[in-house]
Amino acid sequence: MNPALLPTVAKIVENAAATALALRSELKTNTKPDGSLVTSADLAAEEVLRQGLLDASPGTTFWGEEGGYVEQGEEGIWLVDPIDGTTNFAFGQPLWGTSAGLYCRDRLELGVVALPELGWLLCGQRGHRPTCNGEPLPDLLATPIAKHEPVGENDDPFPTMGKSRHLGSFVVEAMFMARGMLRAFTSSRCKLYDAAASLVILRSLGAEARHADGRLLDESEWLRPTPIEPFIVLPSCDDLP
Repeated sequence: MNPALLPTVAKIVENAAATALALRSELKTNTKPDGSLVTSADLAAEEVLRQGLLDASPGTTFWGEEGGYVEQGEEGIWLVDPIDGTTNFAFGQPLWGTSAGLYCRDRLELGVVALPELGWLLCGQRGHRPTCNGEPLPDLLATPIAKHEPVGENDDPFPTMGKSRHLGSFVVEAMFMARGMLRAFTSSRCKLYDAAASLVILRSLGAEARHADGRLLDESEWLRPTPIEPFIVLPSCDDLP
């Protein structure tokens, strides 16, 4: 992989997040068939990502939340969520983010997440130390999760551990975990484009993603337009209760 690709992707993701934020004051909203919100900012940010990422990486294709699923290209596929936490974003909350991950040769290779209202830009590449705003992130705590420690959980049933927190955005929960502000988090509704960038970063810090039956999440099974089976991301030393 071209070593210059990660900083290029980081800039593209930053630009897309800035585009979304600039449109917030004149936001147009609509409702998708599943009842979730989509805004003019989602569409504009995804177009910035589409143009920038495809120009930067010939031979790749692009699967964004708003544009829909496409087949993988010869050099991989970009898995993109222009605004993760659209409801938070539309109601003026700061807990939302923009993410882009690259899937190539049956695995996730690279990921960037921008949380613009928190001032964070997190970058990761398989086999390398992830960074936040250019500073290396430490490994996750390799200890069991205590009952008083915060764990991000959504509304669907999942084994309980720690103290539950609901933030409304996959990438926010994931990056809170990357920065030591959550010990783990669960997901039961996301697709691979929601999780791709975050999984690259968290795995490089010592996390693993497991389904409710204990199987490790294998991203090659979920390169398709269906939700990933419920899973939990937690320090690799820990087991599901």
